[in-house]
Amino acid sequence: MGMTAGLIISAAAMAAAAGVSAYSSVQSSRSNRMMAEYEEDVAKTNSALASRQAANIDIQADQKRQALLRGMRQQLGAARSQYAAQGVVLGTGTVLDYEADVAEAYDLDLRNLDYDIKNQQWQVKMQGVGFENEATILSMQADAYKRQGVISGVGGLLGVAGESAKGYAKYQSAKGTK
Repeated sequence: MGMTAGLIISAAAMAAAAGVSAYSSVQSSRSNRMMAEYEEDVAKTNSALASRQAANIDIQADQKRQALLRGMRQQLGAARSQYAAQGVVLGTGTVLDYEADVAEAYDLDLRNLDYDIKNQQWQVKMQGVGFENEATILSMQADAYKRQGVISGVGGLLGVAGESAKGYAKYQSAKGTK
């Protein structure tokens, strides 16, 4: 095997190596892009779940409000029946003060419940915003991987062309020295 054949084989091997490297880079970028797209979908799903959780907090709050109201009415009803059984006139004096205290306690419980609910909803909504932001970042990352794959492919093809040209130049140079 002469020098010319060796140069041709060497150039072909370098071109093949550059092509395999380009293909590998494109496939790696494609895998990374697909992973980022999957993670983006997961983040979007988590955001939707956070919105549903915020809505469920409202439903639970209504149930707690109804339970507080029932408890207050039961407490007032039990006290009124005890007062009536003892012959106390309802709506005056100590009875009126007691009922006002019960109503005040109910109002405080209701305000505390409303504060807790708003706090929980805010936390869940902020979690949802975090998931939306994560989805946006992952979408941008997937786009970057897509561009990286194209650039790697073009770069690999240019590398193959360059190696081929270099091999051809060596071949011509060797041919001319014979």
